[in-house]
Amino acid sequence: MVKKMDSRFLELDCNQILKTQKQKTEPSPIRILHLPGFRVIVDKLMLGSTSSGDMPTELRLAIDNLSKETFGITEDDTEFSFPEITRVSAVYWSDEHIEHENRFQTCNVNDEIAFKVLYDLGFDFRGDYGKPLVCLNYFKRQAEAAARGIFGKVPDINEADVLMWEQKMLIDVEKRQRKNRAKKQNQRKTNRLNR
Repeated sequence: MVKKMDSRFLELDCNQILKTQKQKTEPSPIRILHLPGFRVIVDKLMLGSTSSGDMPTELRLAIDNLSKETFGITEDDTEFSFPEITRVSAVYWSDEHIEHENRFQTCNVNDEIAFKVLYDLGFDFRGDYGKPLVCLNYFKRQAEAAARGIFGKVPDINEADVLMWEQKMLIDVEKRQRKNRAKKQNQRKTNRLNR
């Protein structure tokens, strides 16, 4: 009786260990804000819309370029392209269009649902305060297509980490250089005053 209970406890412990190991080995979602260029786009989107709500063409081009660099595709690449339509084939192509759009769960949903779908697929579109990024609407189709293997590519997180680390190092170097310059200027001023 005692041995049977011990074996059950051992099984429970092993199962718990396996569950925690699975949780630990599961990769964390890619923080979009940590990828190169996204913070700049978010800042531009916050400041860049016109009074009529239209997006400047430079900003649209910057979004497309960043999308191409990150996911290998633009939002237009994820849209269904209709060929020359005749009356006979119009029904067929409309069915193809509907089937194509149904592959995207983020297509006609609000930001919170799109965020949840993309988070489950491995992309974290949260900002610094936990809310969905303002750029979510401009990158959600590309991110979903890349994660599902439909089009494009998933960004390399190791490359993103290296680039983020490199950017932080450059910022630190610039700060240190400014601080050293200011120190030297202050020393020169005090040396001149002491003469």
